[in-house]
Amino acid sequence: MADRDAHVIRIVGKEDNGSESETNAADARIARLSALAERAFAGRERAQRWLRRPLREFGGIAPLEMMETPAAARQVESLLRQLAETRAQRPTRRH
Repeated sequence: MADRDAHVIRIVGKEDNGSESETNAADARIARLSALAERAFAGRERAQRWLRRPLREFGGIAPLEMMETPAAARQVESLLRQLAETRAQRPTRRH
């Protein structure tokens, strides 16, 4: 999953001028936050849609793009944790 998401970032025109350790760190951030998003949204498909959608909270930048730097990734993580906590506090619906 991390390789595919990192590949997506490179495909959309981002230059890869970083060192191998920076690339590995970015891949690890993407993998960790993607897993957190999957838990927050209770599924991979919904999480991936959220990660790719530009958000007002990030000035119109998609969370996946925010993960390129450690500081911005912490903002994504904070928002994901808030979303996960809010969803966990909701009563479950019965059909």
